[in-house]
Amino acid sequence: MGGEKKYHVSIIGSGNVAFHLAKSMYNADVMVDEIWSPNRKNRETLAKAVMAKATESLAGIIPTSNFYLIAVPDDKVKEVVGNLPRLKGIVAHTSGITPMEVISSRFKNSGVFYPLQTFSKQRDVNMTTIPFCIEGNTDAAAEKLTNLAGKLSQKIYAVNSNERKELHLAAVFVSNFVNHLYHTANTLIEENGLSFELLLPLIEEVAAKVKTLSPAAAQTGPAHRNDENTLNMHREMLNPHPDIKALYNLITHQIIKQYHE
Repeated sequence: MGGEKKYHVSIIGSGNVAFHLAKSMYNADVMVDEIWSPNRKNRETLAKAVMAKATESLAGIIPTSNFYLIAVPDDKVKEVVGNLPRLKGIVAHTSGITPMEVISSRFKNSGVFYPLQTFSKQRDVNMTTIPFCIEGNTDAAAEKLTNLAGKLSQKIYAVNSNERKELHLAAVFVSNFVNHLYHTANTLIEENGLSFELLLPLIEEVAAKVKTLSPAAAQTGPAHRNDENTLNMHREMLNPHPDIKALYNLITHQIIKQYHE
């Protein structure tokens, strides 16, 4: 271990994904050379936390890093790639939806380094349990990105761009959409002076069930039973909230269709 060569990484971005990757790499004894971000405060704060250089110039980014990880919003990846200088290290993005070709068309050593998780700066995450979806434009690039991911996680998968898009879509359903439903539920119960805390054990049990049961087998509730009395009572309760009622009816219809048609 003493003679093992350290990886050197430059991170392009300072948002949620960049924040957690930089912190995790620093803690895994990976050298974070540089942090770039258009937001001065964010780049300087993150760079200081991982003892890296903060830079405001993509054109002047350090040319000697082994990896350049582009961790910016999906719709900014192409713009960032176009503004980078020629680099010898592996240039990879962390986007679930962006094809590898956005990078590989410009850099001969390129790939994707996609951690399949939701990130918020306010919450610590256990990076060792997060699936990393790796793609490289060459076998050598894929191997090196896999080795870098292995510094952070025990779960590493070779996933191509088409497969990754499907995963990203599925992740939106189980993460972003589900969280919106949490917000919807919270809105309804707060109107009646109740606390969201009452729902937490239910949320935890539903999440635990799908670790051992298929989602289809885990489904319960009035739509699953096609209990029209309860469904109609809920619909009446939602009359003051037409948008939420429409959402309720749509999901109810989908569940009834799955189990009773």
